[in-house]
Amino acid sequence: MTETDDLLRDLTSDVEDATPMARARMRANVLRRIAPAPRPRWRRPARLVPLAGGVAAVAIVTALVVNTGSSGPSLVQKAEAAVAPPGEIVAITASVTGSETGGTTVLMRDWSLVGADGSLQMRRFISSRPESEPPDDEDTVVEVDGAGNLTRAVSWTPIDRLRFGLERDRQPYANSWAGLLRNAYRQGQLRDAGTQDGSPVLEGRLTAVESPGSEGCTTTARVALDTSTFDPRWLETAETCDGGPAETIARITFTVTRVPATPENLKLLKIGPWPVKEAVRIDPDTLAETPLPVAEAKREAGMD
Repeated sequence: MTETDDLLRDLTSDVEDATPMARARMRANVLRRIAPAPRPRWRRPARLVPLAGGVAAVAIVTALVVNTGSSGPSLVQKAEAAVAPPGEIVAITASVTGSETGGTTVLMRDWSLVGADGSLQMRRFISSRPESEPPDDEDTVVEVDGAGNLTRAVSWTPIDRLRFGLERDRQPYANSWAGLLRNAYRQGQLRDAGTQDGSPVLEGRLTAVESPGSEGCTTTARVALDTSTFDPRWLETAETCDGGPAETIARITFTVTRVPATPENLKLLKIGPWPVKEAVRIDPDTLAETPLPVAEAKREAGMD
């Protein structure tokens, strides 16, 4: 095992429970001490990425999800339908910039499929490399059943390590933008806020992209939708403190495509065929790790 492997292994034990962007920042710092970085990487603050923090409280506000005065679906309902089409895999590439990105941009790619029973399969791939190569950040698969219960969670990280399980207080829907937005729409976190530059806009508190704020500060999220498909076009978060002007934290631009859920395309929802040197399963409460045989872990992860 190389010095790089040893350092990254020690790092992983400390930060695997952090958000993906926080882990990327720490890994980049370690790698810079070993060899020059091939190109600048975004240092990820927690608030810029869907947090896997505690499940958002359900605020049942009927006015946010029902279009009163009309028999047709509301804007929120149209937006939800766009990210959960039956029989289709939704592929989203998110390009993230903002005041805290250090002037760089990160691409986050994910794929989601909603089942007829309301179950959800999600895969997130974060890397500066193409999808045909092992990522330099993460490749994570999360699945929930129709009742919202976690049924599968496995992540591959660049030290060739598989990690099974998810902390008890983590939100599984945050593993893809389609899953995150669908959950937010269903929970009434966003409301119709008119239009901006000709696009319909939803506004509210998108809890899954917030980190604990400072006292006296509030964070507002705005999601612009495509005028014909109601796909998300961009998401902007801004923080206001003590009545002062709003400061943009992040702007995330989305590219949305769909492919039919054929047997070949279902491979998009699985972790890639990356090398695996070790595997562990975590306890959701204590986070204690139990080693797993690599061959058995690869089969469970669907890599064989």
